[in-house]
Amino acid sequence: MSMITWTKRDNNANAVIFVHGLKGGQETWSYDEKTSFPSLLAADRNISDHFDIGCFNYFTTFTTTYGANKSIFQRLFKSRKSVRKNLPISEIAELLRTEFEVNLDSYEQVMIVAHSMGGLVAKACILGHLEENQTTPVKGFVSLAVPHTGAKIANIGSFLSSNVQLADLSVLSDAVYDLSSAWVNSATPPPPTKYIYGAHDIFVDKKSALAIEALKKDSTAVD
Repeated sequence: MSMITWTKRDNNANAVIFVHGLKGGQETWSYDEKTSFPSLLAADRNISDHFDIGCFNYFTTFTTTYGANKSIFQRLFKSRKSVRKNLPISEIAELLRTEFEVNLDSYEQVMIVAHSMGGLVAKACILGHLEENQTTPVKGFVSLAVPHTGAKIANIGSFLSSNVQLADLSVLSDAVYDLSSAWVNSATPPPPTKYIYGAHDIFVDKKSALAIEALKKDSTAVD
């Protein structure tokens, strides 16, 4: 079963794939019930004539899978969805790689637009491609407030929660350190990347959103 929800799929040669962040989902990209980032791209003929547009969705939450007040019988006999758990960034990246192998293999070029932790998932996926094949179908990467060196608030959250995703997002965690190091030192250059940060973002500050390798010409501030 695919983890991609398609906004538009007309068997074009290329695709734009959105990847949400921590505690996000399809609604990450929505302004209201009628308007979303993917739907705006789909309405632009310059884009929609050449690109299919979809969103990669994975499970993420701050809370535990089961509420503390659930009985043992409720825990055992709930629906399949209730046993899903927070996976580390590396494992979510493997799920995204599976999508590339099974559902995105026909596309000549894939552009990824990723927010927050989704950008780290995308980086891990791309690095997996480069390590295995010395190439990647991802030909462009838009990084929206991605904590490339971690987020301070995740350090605080990890003291209060055992959520593995919060641990991965902590400042200079093994996950963010290894990804940053591998990205900079990759024998095959990663795809062109545009880094966008929020000037007033209290969760992902400018220093983290602009990765160490980000060039000024590839960096944009938004209000």
